[in-house]
Amino acid sequence: MKPHDRSSLLRRIILPLLLVFTLTTAHADEKSAKLIRTLSDKIASGKAYEILFTASMENEFSDVAGRIVVSGDRYYVHVNDYELFCDGKLLYTYNSNEDEVTIEKPDPNDHSLLSNPSRFFKMDEQDFDNAYKGSVAVGGRTAERVELTPRTKGAGYRSIRLLLDPQSGLPVGIDYDTDGAGTVEIKISKITPDIAVAPDQFTFDKKKYKDVEIIDFR
Repeated sequence: MKPHDRSSLLRRIILPLLLVFTLTTAHADEKSAKLIRTLSDKIASGKAYEILFTASMENEFSDVAGRIVVSGDRYYVHVNDYELFCDGKLLYTYNSNEDEVTIEKPDPNDHSLLSNPSRFFKMDEQDFDNAYKGSVAVGGRTAERVELTPRTKGAGYRSIRLLLDPQSGLPVGIDYDTDGAGTVEIKISKITPDIAVAPDQFTFDKKKYKDVEIIDFR
């Protein structure tokens, strides 16, 4: 092929294809960003909300039921033998199997739904690269898939996949690709916004656990 012909081919075929790819990628990123903003805004609009879910991890555990209640920076998580109480300042993690509770300050960089749900839904674009991955069938319905990749090392996972209901904008599933340990799949069965919360919902009451061993990491 003559140089002139190669140049003509570049202009007529290759450059338009590259342009289309660039525009498609930009559109996908804009869509994922919009879906994330919609999710964050909806979660933030309520005073308190409840999430019911099951969690599974291949060869480790399957369909473990759990419950999360969040109000601002306060949250309560109950899954398996663990209960987490966070009053916004301190995090109490109670292990009923060992009858012990650890006290520590919540990690502001923890983006796990199961250990820091209030932080998880504050999806700052500075924390993640996001990409729209198209729609996928989940439990007989269609969900929009968004992949979040942490920008900092040491997060403990390679990516988070959000599966979002296209009508409500709320998640029906969240998958964590962990570093070398496999994938944790969280199926969300119900999200209830604006629930009434008991005053002591986020407080660990030592009187109810008289013989508990207390491990203080503050």
